Amino acid sequence: MPRLAPKIICNASVLDSSTEWYGELIVDNIRYEDGTPVTVNKYLGVKFIAPKWTDDLEEIYTDPIDSQTTGVTAKIGFQTSYTFDADDKIIWAINGNLITDSERYTNGTVDVKCASTPDPALAGSTQVVFSVFPGETKSFPVVSEETVVATAQVSPSQVTVKTDETTTLNITYGKVDRYSAMDLHVEVFDSENGDTLADFFSPSDHKTELRRLPSSGVAAITAQIIRNNVKHIAVKTAQLENNLVSVTIHQSDFEMRNIDTPGFVDLPIELPTEFTKPGSTISVHLLSTDMKFVYTQIVDVNTDTHKFSVPVSPGKYNVQTTGFIDDWTVYAVQAPLTLSVAIDGSTKLDLTIRRGANLKVRGFPEFLSFGQDFIDDPATIKTIQLAASVENQLGDGNPVLPVMISYTVNLSGGNNENLKDAEKLAHSFGNLILSLNLATKYGKQSVPAGYINNAAFLGACQQQGLEPECPVPVRESLADALEYRALAVDVPSNITDTLEGYVLEVNWLMRTVAANVTFGWQVNLWGVGSSTNEKYCPDLLVVDRYEADDFTDRGYGNIYCYGPYEWGRFFDFCSELSLELQVPIMPWQIPASRIPNRHDSVKNLEAEQWGTCGTYLFGDDGINTDYRNIHPTILAIELPKILPYDNVEEMFIHAQPFSLSCPAYSDFPLRGIFTVLLGGGSTTGIVEPIGTTGKWTWEKVKDYMETPIPLNKSPPA
Repeated sequence: MPRLAPKIICNASVLDSSTEWYGELIVDNIRYEDGTPVTVNKYLGVKFIAPKWTDDLEEIYTDPIDSQTTGVTAKIGFQTSYTFDADDKIIWAINGNLITDSERYTNGTVDVKCASTPDPALAGSTQVVFSVFPGETKSFPVVSEETVVATAQVSPSQVTVKTDETTTLNITYGKVDRYSAMDLHVEVFDSENGDTLADFFSPSDHKTELRRLPSSGVAAITAQIIRNNVKHIAVKTAQLENNLVSVTIHQSDFEMRNIDTPGFVDLPIELPTEFTKPGSTISVHLLSTDMKFVYTQIVDVNTDTHKFSVPVSPGKYNVQTTGFIDDWTVYAVQAPLTLSVAIDGSTKLDLTIRRGANLKVRGFPEFLSFGQDFIDDPATIKTIQLAASVENQLGDGNPVLPVMISYTVNLSGGNNENLKDAEKLAHSFGNLILSLNLATKYGKQSVPAGYINNAAFLGACQQQGLEPECPVPVRESLADALEYRALAVDVPSNITDTLEGYVLEVNWLMRTVAANVTFGWQVNLWGVGSSTNEKYCPDLLVVDRYEADDFTDRGYGNIYCYGPYEWGRFFDFCSELSLELQVPIMPWQIPASRIPNRHDSVKNLEAEQWGTCGTYLFGDDGINTDYRNIHPTILAIELPKILPYDNVEEMFIHAQPFSLSCPAYSDFPLRGIFTVLLGGGSTTGIVEPIGTTGKWTWEKVKDYMETPIPLNKSPPA
């Protein structure tokens, strides 16, 4: 094992003159545990807790412990080497109450005495060393085969740590128990595994860990699935000998047997449709709720009536269908979520086909694309030049489109006075005209740029109950802006001095001043409105989930912490919105941060900015299908009480069964999603400076670009 660095200790005290509003935490006598002086070459790391932290040092990070306490990690840089002496002090000025419970913020020691291992088999056990703030709890799962187990007993169950005193904590072990263990790996799609020791459902390519099995004997493992009335079954045995046994069931291990079907019934499928293109088919899947039966059927969309090719076992089923894309247009197949197949054969499955969005959006690639959201440079010319530079450096022949975020009215924060100020509106319209003119002059002739109009505007209108008839001084403001920018065009008569007229005016400006730009409006997950009107319809709709990495206080602290279940529902929302409005969707400001696995280094959640959507979008074998692969620090994050889970671990348990081994974007075109913009001003995207995930995300996007998903036809199954 590597030699541990010597421990640095110090004295800490609260300034006597501190008050309940302001205080100073004094650190002195900084030394090694053996009393020798500490020499710092580059920086000194300091970790402490405070009732409130408001300092703005560049390299300081905070982790909320509870509603009144914050953990602080600071990095103090030194330009030259320095050796501390006993009188040197570090003073932290804190805007908070240090005097009510001063011992909470100062020094104390817990001496943990651990008994020797009670069995030679436990002698090689891993020792985990970690630090916690006072008042903080951290749990670390033990990764073990669990063939030899001894329960740890802690005495006393609670300790009080006092300033400059040492408190002893004793750990002893109870009775030693012996077991066998098994790692069961099934490499077949939709397999059900059962034996007398365990009964569970396993997705493909998933390892299930069975622990504390009998220490001796024979385990019989059966994996089976019934698909279209053919049973696929594999049987293996394993000897249990107080050790870890690995069993893998491969596709080649399965035998196929036809089952008897007395009492099974025909199941007709009705699919009325006006779609007449030859050769178009859809796939229908039925999965029984008890996981015993799977039925699949390929259906020709040009024929109204079909039936499953084999009789179906009566019972309750979950129904899954897949739409298709023809000549850029999405066609969704709608079906009931569940179907109860009656024993008398009277049941039929009704399907409908709905036409959705056209995915060919001007200026964007002809395949599902991923981009980066930058908000640090508002200048139109510089943004266009940056996009051109990136396109030249990539050199792969694909376009890089500069997308501007345009605010002619900003309703974020609930202030709708901006809608009533004619002078401000005139200036804003004039600025938009200027940006459009510059985009036309410096951008590509085909599609100079893209514009996202008034982020959060539609959602804010919905939140504040602003109706389309709400008065807005549009016409005079627009006329002033047109005159100032020397545009000799008249304001159309159908643009009225209302909220509806304002939206129409923005769309009209886009099409009049720069007809070739591509643009859309944005909706938030918490608000949906419409910006569609007449011939000035937008090209796309932007959907925004609150911009924050999930495992930061800015994310989960504001109740935005998504697991696989929640992200699935978010993209379901995008899909339904696209289908209802028949408009292509751009998810925007999507955090690209990944979930750290239990082998990653996780030291500071706020600085490292971990999250979930990067893993959900691009897949990660390090997490796969087991939440126990997630770093324990992440699992232990406590969530706000308004959320339905106490912590992140519960969130992932609720999401089971899930699989994060494969990308989720493979069906995005079928959901009406043509591009995804990742990251934000302080949210993880493709670039590296924000958080720790940028390089990982970039590599994932690079791998995807080797075989991008086309938008003009259905993606491969």
